[in-house]
Amino acid sequence: MHLPSRKELSNVVVISLSINGVGFIMSNNDILNRSYIYDLVFHLDDDNHSIICEEIVIKRVNGLFVGAEFYYNDRYNYELDFYITSEPGSA
Repeated sequence: MHLPSRKELSNVVVISLSINGVGFIMSNNDILNRSYIYDLVFHLDDDNHSIICEEIVIKRVNGLFVGAEFYYNDRYNYELDFYITSEPGSA
């Protein structure tokens, strides 16, 4: 979602996730601007299907792949931290 307009832009598939950022595939990424702030909402595949809603800044685009950093790197997200630091298959 583009924050100033609150316009929903596209569905995404998250393929890379860290405490500081996210990588995802979009069906149409020519609508993105690198310096803009976007709202990204996705759910984890943990037992609670935790919903993550983070503001992101686009850092790179390679074809349909988009790499972004979380805008507030210093804000703690308990669900995301727990998910990333848990052992594979236990989330």
